[in-house]
Amino acid sequence: MAVAVEQKALDMVLDLLGIPVHRFQGRSVTTGATASNIMGLACARDALLLNSPHLPENYTIAENGFPPSIPSPTNPGESFIPPIKVLTVKAHGSILKAAAVTGIGRMNVHEAADASSPNLQDPWSLKFDLGKLARELETAKRIGQGVIVVVTLGEVNTGGFTPDIPVIADLCKAHGAWLHIDAAFGGFAALLPHYKYLSREMEMADSLTLDAHKWLNGPRLACRFAKSSRLRDREFKEVPGVAAVRRIARTGQKRVYWCVISGTFAHKRAERHS
Repeated sequence: MAVAVEQKALDMVLDLLGIPVHRFQGRSVTTGATASNIMGLACARDALLLNSPHLPENYTIAENGFPPSIPSPTNPGESFIPPIKVLTVKAHGSILKAAAVTGIGRMNVHEAADASSPNLQDPWSLKFDLGKLARELETAKRIGQGVIVVVTLGEVNTGGFTPDIPVIADLCKAHGAWLHIDAAFGGFAALLPHYKYLSREMEMADSLTLDAHKWLNGPRLACRFAKSSRLRDREFKEVPGVAAVRRIARTGQKRVYWCVISGTFAHKRAERHS
């Protein structure tokens, strides 16, 4: 029942924004935007590794562990190229945390800002250098490196937004990159008639973070949406032992109840950091 209520609430969030429910089959309520961004990057990581030409079929970090580096195209004897990198402009600190937790690595999060747009008072100051982005994506595709492009709607310090999302989305689609939109602070601006088009742009994301704790003045509650539920299930599924212990708990054997709670959280925590 709780899961059904949660899913219905998430349907209502999408409906509020005018985003068709079927566009995001993977939906989760989280404790905050940080957790949502971690889940978004974890799904992105697995989607990119599943399509990596350097790894076996159906490879996932959750099951197989960390993948090796990509062989250098200029020096095959050296392997210093990470399998996944993140391109962004002034991302929230939780993106760096998500990169650390998911094993992508903070040093593999790179700025792709347009140097000609430094005015932080401009509400569209989080502008990508589209030429640089295109070149980075072309190179990554050629060498078989996965790329996550993180777009921000509502930067925490300046309120800045990223423009050109349709162009960015087209580039990601053309080069097999994953587009994550962190709209925790600014996504609900789409409720204003003048910014309604933001809903169409958020719909272009492969994964999306929204946070009711911000403009909706709700409790500390965030939402994570992804185009597919299969990636979420691969990353955050429970191990069989936990499900079995839960079944024991439902039989009323209270002596194992606290072990169930501790074990469940331990397993979930371990998988999220895998």
